[in-house]
Amino acid sequence: MSAESKLEFQELAKEAEVSFQKEVSARWQADMNSDSLLSKNIRPAMLILLTLFYITLTIWDGVSQRFMPPQNYIDLLEVLMLTAFGAYFAGRSLEKTMRK
Repeated sequence: MSAESKLEFQELAKEAEVSFQKEVSARWQADMNSDSLLSKNIRPAMLILLTLFYITLTIWDGVSQRFMPPQNYIDLLEVLMLTAFGAYFAGRSLEKTMRK
């Protein structure tokens, strides 16, 4: 792959990411303008739920010698938390940066 095509690919990838973030921002704005209480609060509620679940598992694992959740549940929780927290906090930061 030539340097020119790499640069073109990187530019297209940047444009795709900007477009994706604009769409996410538009969906979040539509949710906030909605009359539905659930649509306005689902993201914060999921962050709270995932955090509480993580804290519960951590305490339970520390207290009980026999408790050990299966590795696939730990992996799933890790992916869910990275996705949810990343989208909420990093996405919001990127959204605010792009407005300026």
